[in-house]
Amino acid sequence: MSKKVKGLKASTLNVKTQAVSQSASSNKTKYAQYFTPLAVAKFMVGMFTENSVNKVTVLDPGAGEGILGLSLTEHLTQQGFQASTTFVEIDELVFNSLKRNVQRSLTNFKTSLINDDFIAEGTKMLNAGEQFSHIIMNPPYFKLQREGDVSTYLLSCGINVTNIYAAFMWLGLRLLDDQGQMVAIVPRSFCNGPYFIKFREYLVEHASIEAIHTFGSRDKVFSTDKVLQENIIIHISKRAQSNQVRITCSEDQQFINIEEALFSADEVIDKTNPNLTISIPANKPTAKLTDFAKFTLADTGLQVSTGPVVDFRLKEFISNEDGEYSVPLLYPSHMKEGHIVWPVDNFTKKGQYYSVQPSLLDNVDANSCSDKNVSLANGYYVVIRRFSSKEEHRRIYAAVVDPAIHEIGVAFENHLNYFHKKKQGFEKELAYGLSAYLNSALVDDHFRSFSGHTQVNATDLRNLPYPSEQQLIRIGRAAIENAKPIDEVVCDDSYWDRV
Repeated sequence: MSKKVKGLKASTLNVKTQAVSQSASSNKTKYAQYFTPLAVAKFMVGMFTENSVNKVTVLDPGAGEGILGLSLTEHLTQQGFQASTTFVEIDELVFNSLKRNVQRSLTNFKTSLINDDFIAEGTKMLNAGEQFSHIIMNPPYFKLQREGDVSTYLLSCGINVTNIYAAFMWLGLRLLDDQGQMVAIVPRSFCNGPYFIKFREYLVEHASIEAIHTFGSRDKVFSTDKVLQENIIIHISKRAQSNQVRITCSEDQQFINIEEALFSADEVIDKTNPNLTISIPANKPTAKLTDFAKFTLADTGLQVSTGPVVDFRLKEFISNEDGEYSVPLLYPSHMKEGHIVWPVDNFTKKGQYYSVQPSLLDNVDANSCSDKNVSLANGYYVVIRRFSSKEEHRRIYAAVVDPAIHEIGVAFENHLNYFHKKKQGFEKELAYGLSAYLNSALVDDHFRSFSGHTQVNATDLRNLPYPSEQQLIRIGRAAIENAKPIDEVVCDDSYWDRV
């Protein structure tokens, strides 16, 4: 449905709204600066809800030229509040532009402008007991060096993250008043995975996720800066978790025809999962994967691993010529419509044959296999591409590896994940059932709900719910017989035979 975005009229804000494209800071790359478009700033301001506070204090960390803090301050003023606003910006060149914008726009307001690193300044604020009722941010994002000064500094404050944007969010949460609110536009990578689990634990324990906005096209939000990271806008309150979370979606930063739905907090935050995954459900009602899949990967008797062959490190073992002791080396480019096509003509990679040690020929026991890069060929495998391109239709692409292509063994290149049974293959029907399941829209929707990455990690695949081994075999039989389209088979109770 279409929704009017709350916020400011552009004409009321005396700020350089075109500075997004005109800023000439030589430090843009150094500080990972991506300036917020005015339309995004207005939408973010509109996500704040009215609450009764005795004192309105605004913080804009990593303020850039001030578009977020200025927009929020004026919005609060229109609601009858007298706000005190603090801007923190590390880049001196951008800070000078920020100062001019604040002087033009907030002439009669109490403001504080700080030209410093927010991590250092925010920690000082924390130690001084300073708190804010409203925080709005578009933080930088880059990976922190584990042994670097910033990481060491953060760890001393109890903040354990690997990316600077999550450090901004965590520090911001700690600087919020009770009942205070924060709105941030950030990558969605913090929602899952081991690197952000400490942050998720803090977030779930101390705050409430009120709303999340997603974008249908990942390259339109910061199009001027050619940012392809998948971003979300999240609204958080410093209070116990609300019963419901509002999920909205627009195609791009124009915020036209916004789709909106309410979900229970349990559907967004899975507290039963030790990883505390934060899911972002699709706005359109769909079947839930967990209504069908009730088992873990271990329950099926299968394992999943990342392909061990890193081709540039094993050049001497890789060739485009078949040798006496060669086995197939599989790349993502060998995957064609759910199957493996090998070998292929005019192969552009380093080679599609991997040379094994002759002693492997005498070893049929996986436990005595002398080459750790080779899985022994006594059955079928299922492979998954580790990477998809930015706007592909699906995130998970699976294909069945038929034992007909490998007599001795098979090697998997590092851009593939592969399912196996203790480094050996498994039954045909199980392989086709697993591949059909992983290629279904049901799995793709579930995966997208908690992962914004184009990368599919082996850990992600281990954490998916699965049908039982017998259910996968039934699905596999139907897939082999082409009884129905995959999505119909996967969602058909008769194949699952649920108890």
